[in-house]
Amino acid sequence: MMNWLYGKLRFVAIAFGVLLFVSVGVVSIRSIIEMSGNARIVNYAGIVRGGSQKLFKMETYAYYTDSDLDLEKRDKLTARLDNIIDCLINGGVVIADDKTLIQMHDDTFQEDMRLIRLSFDEIKEEIRLVREGKAPADLYSMTERYFDLCNTTVGDSEDFSQEQVNENIALLIVMNVLLLLLMISAGFVLFLANKNKHRAEELAKMAENAERESRAKSSFLANMSHEIRTPLNVITGMALIASRTDDTEKIRGSVGEIIKASDHLLSVVNDILDISKIESEKFELGSERFNLKQAIDEAGSMIQARCHDKDIHYTEEIDGGADVWVMGDKPHFKQVLINLLGNAVKFTSDEGKISLRVSTEICDGKLLCSASVADSGIGMTEEQMSKLFKSFRQADTNIALKYGGTGLGLAISRNIVRLMGGDIAVSSRPDKGSVFDFNVIFELAEQPESGAEMCEFPDLSGKRLLIVDDLEINRHIVISILEETNISIEEASDGSEAVEKMAKSPEGYYDIVFMDTRMPTMDGYEATRRIRALQRADVKTMPIISMSANAFSDDIKAAYASGMNNFLLKPVEIDKMAGILTRYLVNGGENNENEYYG
Repeated sequence: MMNWLYGKLRFVAIAFGVLLFVSVGVVSIRSIIEMSGNARIVNYAGIVRGGSQKLFKMETYAYYTDSDLDLEKRDKLTARLDNIIDCLINGGVVIADDKTLIQMHDDTFQEDMRLIRLSFDEIKEEIRLVREGKAPADLYSMTERYFDLCNTTVGDSEDFSQEQVNENIALLIVMNVLLLLLMISAGFVLFLANKNKHRAEELAKMAENAERESRAKSSFLANMSHEIRTPLNVITGMALIASRTDDTEKIRGSVGEIIKASDHLLSVVNDILDISKIESEKFELGSERFNLKQAIDEAGSMIQARCHDKDIHYTEEIDGGADVWVMGDKPHFKQVLINLLGNAVKFTSDEGKISLRVSTEICDGKLLCSASVADSGIGMTEEQMSKLFKSFRQADTNIALKYGGTGLGLAISRNIVRLMGGDIAVSSRPDKGSVFDFNVIFELAEQPESGAEMCEFPDLSGKRLLIVDDLEINRHIVISILEETNISIEEASDGSEAVEKMAKSPEGYYDIVFMDTRMPTMDGYEATRRIRALQRADVKTMPIISMSANAFSDDIKAAYASGMNNFLLKPVEIDKMAGILTRYLVNGGENNENEYYG
């Protein structure tokens, strides 16, 4: 009787487990498809906005130059926008790109698109009249309202996409918890039924089949899940340990592990954002003055610690010409070096060798920097090398399982290097190591005055900061970071409160403002515009710094367009914040051109 009962319980557990396992797989695949489809919708909503701007500029230029130049091009652009708008409303194939858009089932987005359809049809009619000689004044006012609507539509599509992502994550968490509970229950049943050897063998075989099916899932989904869950596990685990102890050293150690895991998680998120920008053709390089050798040394020092952990012999050979100041994107240049050196460490066994060689050459007033990263690691076949620089791919599935990684680093690195005017190549043989060579071009820059690049927090006694953010924890973090500066800090929870505080304060009361951009009631852009419009002298020159998690170039441009002076990207790096405060509150904001700090 008990054996019969155990058999039934086992059958029910197995059947339910298989159903739940398949459901998790289906939900995971559906989530990826939804995220991909929604991302493409958000992208094409942005294309409608950008393409419309281009069309209106062309039409205005043609009117004032009295020319039919590029008439065919304008007509094609109009037809393309018509097609994209129809596809965004009903779903379908974007003819010019041969890409399929799904229909976003969101009432707000559909209402936005209905209004865009009506507005664009009206604008097309107005364009026809302008072509016949009518002044474009009405076209200006119509397009202004149209662009506001486009911005709202892009925001609504992003919000809906995020809601779907959150719902899918919650569903997957619930299903995984159920799966875990089921596995525990099944283990208990197996323990009770262990006397029956034949049944135990059948269960073992079933578990093996389930494991084989699990390995057959999408490699990208598996890698990404690992890369995100691993640091999250460290963060939650170390936070739990720290919350349960009064031991200062244990707390400090836990916080250190949380910071390292957070940095890794941030790098994964940045890789995803970078590849998204690259594929949507929105990836742009920054430009700042930096010392090339210092940047190379910073990347090398990060790798040396990892080499020490594996007892890998690391060498550098950097020519004297690298000790020069250049203009370029320092963070992304370092990212390429760290990606290549990090891969070398990952695929080189203990007591192996890694070398970095850098040479420079000045030509036509520009600096050509050539770098080579060599290792004695596992090497690659020709077939594996052919897959290296493709997004979401790694050289080999088994290698991905053993060594981890998202499969995005080399694809991002090649795009960065090419945007910097160079290219990247690889040579390798199995078990003989690999060599990655790349070159980039920088504009030469003058060496700054001594101490000009220091980014330590200054003493800001007597200065006053207004921090505007709808999340209290974000305000608390900034207040804690700036405690050592002695600056006075006041808070506002949204843009309208910030405007009210500014309007009621005496002139010259605030010295600087940190402004979040996405907030309820009134966002940071509108708040900045209203503050700048106040009838008082101090708000015209007072620095307002955007502090936002929106990382795309359009967000940065929108911040500057609203009247902000600079941009800090969340999570904020302390040295970047120190540099901002030093520049505007100590040095007086000399050479106050807009820059991107993030």
